[in-house]
Amino acid sequence: MRFLGSKRSGCLETTVLCVMVCAAGCQFDKSGLPVPEPPLACGNGILDVDEDCDGSELGGQTCEAQDYLGGGTLACTDQCIFDVSLCEEPESCGNDLLESPEECDGPDLGGQTCEGLGFDFGQLACSDGCTFDTQGCSGSFCGDGTQDSGEDCDLNDLGGETCLTQQHDGGALHCNTDCTFDVSACLDVVPDWYDVAWLYRKTITIHASRVVDDESNFAVAILQPADPQLQAQAQSNGDDLLFTADDGTTKLSHEIEVYNPTTGALVIWVSVPLLSSSTDTLLYLYYGNPAATNQQSPPDVWDGQFTGVYHLVGDGSAPFGDSSGSGNHATAGNFSGDLTVGGKLGPGQALNGTNQYVEIPAGATSGHDHFTYCLWVSTSENGSDGTYWQRPSLFGQSIAGYGTDDFGMTTNNGVLGMWTGLESGDDDNISSETINDQVWHRVCAVNDGNDIRLHLDNLGSVLSVPSGGSVNSQAFWLGGRAGEGGGDFHEGHYDELQISSTNRTNGWLETSYLNQAQPLSFYTVGNEQYYLQ
Repeated sequence: MRFLGSKRSGCLETTVLCVMVCAAGCQFDKSGLPVPEPPLACGNGILDVDEDCDGSELGGQTCEAQDYLGGGTLACTDQCIFDVSLCEEPESCGNDLLESPEECDGPDLGGQTCEGLGFDFGQLACSDGCTFDTQGCSGSFCGDGTQDSGEDCDLNDLGGETCLTQQHDGGALHCNTDCTFDVSACLDVVPDWYDVAWLYRKTITIHASRVVDDESNFAVAILQPADPQLQAQAQSNGDDLLFTADDGTTKLSHEIEVYNPTTGALVIWVSVPLLSSSTDTLLYLYYGNPAATNQQSPPDVWDGQFTGVYHLVGDGSAPFGDSSGSGNHATAGNFSGDLTVGGKLGPGQALNGTNQYVEIPAGATSGHDHFTYCLWVSTSENGSDGTYWQRPSLFGQSIAGYGTDDFGMTTNNGVLGMWTGLESGDDDNISSETINDQVWHRVCAVNDGNDIRLHLDNLGSVLSVPSGGSVNSQAFWLGGRAGEGGGDFHEGHYDELQISSTNRTNGWLETSYLNQAQPLSFYTVGNEQYYLQ
């Protein structure tokens, strides 16, 4: 039989010796027990001292509370002690086999130990009700809310420790479920902070693997499709956005092309003093200064070889600004309302191929005997012409006669080409590259003084024509051909026209393409850092 001496309904706590035997069905046979005298107040229906129960008043007790895990109905005897005759043990409890819903059964503990229950040592046992008996276990118990020996903490009991005592500068110390300290919410003062008025910053890591050659004073495009932390902490006009070099304190020049305060999305150009092809380049973006004035310096973003940089932001009612600082602002030609569309980087312009263009003043190109002209275009233009200089023009101008130092980039039946009068005669060439697929392509013409090479995307040179002389003093059109007669319009969406008075290297061309074509793989933006005050 199983000894149930802990139950008051067995032998009463008395000096009288009693003997119980186990009847069939594994229940105690109490027929030989003397009937105890009930307490004096027994029977009044009120639970008094020395009574387990009284009538229907059971003091909230149940069969389960009396270790009868099989359930049943607990009652009260006339002697005001519990009547467990209708309580039931689990059918399997007591057969020394661990079965659901038992925690254990006799010697079968299911492999559990005192240590497994969070104690330091001891001997785990099984109670008669097939639950764990931990009276033989000793030591601390992780999760009991008391910080014991061997524990850093326990739930909310941190043992008097704080972030400060854990060598941090502030914040909130917490406890992990394994009773070790959680310092993730502790804060530290960062020593290389630009200015304490800026409360937040993020790292921007430019990947050396995306930089073809080392570049100096390189304008890097930073695009964030959305940033809820900027949206929450930065000024709505972006005036407090600020960039530094990897030391966290040397301010870098930047230009905001787009900042959306509703989403935190942005397009920003940052001048990086040295862009390495062997070591990742680290920048910091600071924000969160409500008192800051405009931190931009657009002309300083672009090196001295740029004579025209056009982001093509605007509805054409005002000039399209020249960010290079050269003052060669562009104007809209025959715009019929706002032609703004989504560009490759920020907004762009949709030109109809009939009469619309953007005029680039002569100051941006005049006198160039070396140059680099780059633009982004998405088009389905399929026009053609047997005369090379009358084909649909992406960017160009012409003057009557041969060798008049004019130039143009064109397509013919969607195939990319160019022509030039930058020598004694005129030359033209048509490539094998088709671009009228409504996909954004970057087209660059690079003149080294001897030849003009045409580059498409990141494929290198696709064709070349001879060069010589200097570009004349006439304006160029984007989306058409300026000069004699004017026209040969090219339908398409245009973005980011950049004009340089030097022949950029292949490394520069490839690096700028990788930055602009796939900005989110060109760099990684880190987590927000907070300056603790």
